[in-house]
Formats: sequence, C-alpha cells, structure tokens
Amino acid sequence: MAAAKGTCPRRGPTVAGVRRSWAVMWVDTGGIQAWEAGYGALDHSGRFLRAGTGTVHLTWGGEQAGPVCVTGEAHRSRPPALKGWTRSGELSFRSRTGVVEFFGDGGELLGDVTVGGPGRYRLRAYVRSGAQPEVLIMAWPLKR
Repeated sequence: MAAAKGTCPRRGPTVAGVRRSWAVMWVDTGGIQAWEAGYGALDHSGRFLRAGTGTVHLTWGGEQAGPVCVTGEAHRSRPPALKGWTRSGELSFRSRTGVVEFFGDGGELLGDVTVGGPGRYRLRAYVRSGAQPEVLIMAWPLKR
C-alpha cells in the first residue's frame, strides 16, 4: 500500500471551490462501497453504480486484488463532465445522515463526498483501468 501511495496521481480539483478527499484502498472484489451509519449491505448485482437505502456501490469488476487510487469531490452544484476515463456513470441517491464515505475491502476510508447534510444527491463516478485502477467520485446536492 505504501508503494501504491507514491504512484497515485494527485490531480487538482476539476472546478474551484470543491472539497476533496483522497485515499489508496485495497480492493479484492473490483469495487468499493459506502454504507451510512445504521445501514448495511446492498446486493449490487454486478452493476457499475447502484444505490439503496443508506448505501452506494461502485463496481467496475476484475478479480485481481490490489490497491486502487480513489479521489472524492464534494460539489455544491453539478460539475462538468470529464473525458479520458475508461468508464463512467451517474445515479441519484438519498443521504439519510448527510455523511457518505466510501471504503475499500481493507477498511480504508475516503472522506465524506456530500455537502449540505441529509437529502437528495447526484453521484457521478469515473474509473480508469490500468495496472493500478484510478477512481474519481463526484457528488452534489439536488435542489430541494
């Protein structure tokens, strides 16, 4: 994991005024997830993005275990779409607690990707394949 930290890119924010978090996560299952306090597992059925009550799963597949570079961005409004990624997707979800933190199979946490507390959010995820996968998660509140 220490060697992986040195190889993960540290890009600047996609737009100004965004809160960012960064982590290297150990992944055995080709995906990461977020479970809000008081909620549990979701059957993600191998879909790229899936949300349930208090849960979000991002699954890009692959059976090989290893480190993944993950960046989270909490936006106040819809960010621009990005190009140059292998795969991307979006979904809407409701945050019951106002704190959504993704984690890998090794338990490493990515900081909260929400702003504005409990409510409805839109989440966009990007994955770049390679020897060491890279993930970007962007979230923003929907108008109430």
